[in-house]
Amino acid sequence: MGRGNKTCQPLTGLMQCVWTSNNRKLGTVTLDFHNGKVDYIGLQLSTDSRGNALFRGPLMKLKTRKGIGMHSDDAQLAKAYGSQVGTGASGPTLGSGSHTTTFSTSAGRYVSIIIGPPQTF
Repeated sequence: MGRGNKTCQPLTGLMQCVWTSNNRKLGTVTLDFHNGKVDYIGLQLSTDSRGNALFRGPLMKLKTRKGIGMHSDDAQLAKAYGSQVGTGASGPTLGSGSHTTTFSTSAGRYVSIIIGPPQTF
């Protein structure tokens, strides 16, 4: 991911590692470990002073096998995955259980992708 601030902090029962770019404009990656295994991956784009997503940086390169990533939208997800797309509390989902991928939007484009247990917020 290149240069950035990396921190890993033990929390109750788990370890959490967070990467944020030095200029805070390239997004954030969060990894949660439970019993030595990754059980949550969070990818979040940064925003400008008006709250608009900044669609740039290394997170823009990450995509599913079918080309869905940051800046994709619900129509592209539905076209790529069809009936596999579910509905979650914070956006469309793929998969189930601990391997659920949840997509969250801002202005109709994905700005957050979370892989792990279904999101309930």
